[in-house]
Amino acid sequence: MTCTPIPIYQNLCIPSDCKLVIFDLDDTLRDRKLYLGPKHKQQLSKHVIDILLFLRMYGVELAVASLHMEADRELKMYKVKDCFRYIEYRKDRYDWNKLNMLKKITTDMSIDPQHVILFDDNKLHCYEAAQLGIRSVLVNPNYGITWQDIRKGMNMFITGRNNSTILTKTPDWNTHAGIKLQRRHSCIIF
Repeated sequence: MTCTPIPIYQNLCIPSDCKLVIFDLDDTLRDRKLYLGPKHKQQLSKHVIDILLFLRMYGVELAVASLHMEADRELKMYKVKDCFRYIEYRKDRYDWNKLNMLKKITTDMSIDPQHVILFDDNKLHCYEAAQLGIRSVLVNPNYGITWQDIRKGMNMFITGRNNSTILTKTPDWNTHAGIKLQRRHSCIIF
């Protein structure tokens, strides 16, 4: 494994075995705090553009797995759609299965799940990723994705850690990640 230092964020490395980063849209790429009401659209989180461009610059493939039925349109509106090689979103209002989305992305892109990481604000989705052997970082929905989240994710590749080996219990299916994590910036599921 090789590690390329990043000038933007000191001491951050992109491991060579990180081939694909999958992002959730709502409260991960978009910032909940920047929501101004029903007449205004949410905005991208503070560092999203820099993070996406940086990962692409270092050869990491990017994808979106979102339960938002308008994800494709919204990514186009934010002018970031072209950053993503693969966009999978809910097309049926009754389909709430992110696990199938993750399977479809890794299969269609022919990338082994051990070379993939998911950034999501929902604990259940991180648990589902672990079932597939995909690493994941639980993002604080109040802030969206940050450079610190990226660092945590890349460190999982460097240390060889995977959620499937460190996830010790089934998450509470009825609890959204943001409820328990409002005082913390972000965390990896332990």
